[in-house]
Amino acid sequence: QIKTRPALVVVYREADKNSDEEGGMRMSVQKYPVEQLMTPIVNSWLQQIRDHVIGVDKDALVSMPMTVDTSAALDEQCAAKGGLCVVAFIKDDNAEHKKIIHAVAKALYGKPYHFAIVDPTKQRTFSSVFDVNNPVDYPTVTVLAMRTSRYATHKGAFDEIAVRDFCTDILGGKVKTWRFQEMPKLVEGGETVEEIVEEEIVEEEFDLSDIMSEEVEGEAALSREDLAQRAQEELETQARLDA
Repeated sequence: QIKTRPALVVVYREADKNSDEEGGMRMSVQKYPVEQLMTPIVNSWLQQIRDHVIGVDKDALVSMPMTVDTSAALDEQCAAKGGLCVVAFIKDDNAEHKKIIHAVAKALYGKPYHFAIVDPTKQRTFSSVFDVNNPVDYPTVTVLAMRTSRYATHKGAFDEIAVRDFCTDILGGKVKTWRFQEMPKLVEGGETVEEIVEEEIVEEEFDLSDIMSEEVEGEAALSREDLAQRAQEELETQARLDA
């Protein structure tokens, strides 16, 4: 019932969840809740009704998560928005892996998750804090609770269902989290990895015949010494007898 003017009312049909008949519908009425018709509020109100009636166009609303290489960009994508930050560790912006993260972001739309992508090969120090060190560790995701300095890194399969379930399990308290002391910094443009020059190991070659000859000569030398000692002992013995 409209008692004041101007007024704004939306009338629409929607599924009747209480109906015993399959496909049952009912008429619904939504009245604009504010006395003054202000364009921003009206637009927001109409959008909410639209989302309720025909659903959310997640493809239009949820953009591909951004690859970040500065702490400021990560804060903008995650910390500034509150909730949980899902950092996807993806090498070289791999298109297939990014599609998986985009699908997870759309599946979790409307829930307190915000997404960003970091290249673990260019941000080694940052990645190592969250147990992402070697190629076998990525692609993966780390879910961060910025305010409490806690995290958990996914160790399972990197597919939409596994990653989505991991994120929801974090929120449900089903996954153990770990504390990090300080939020590591991202290096703009990526870290410069110093080239590791391995010291050349020189393998000295030995001639087996040389080794064997040394051993034989050693044995021969010992034999001569033994013979000399025995000869001396015999001479001393003979001298005593002659005396």
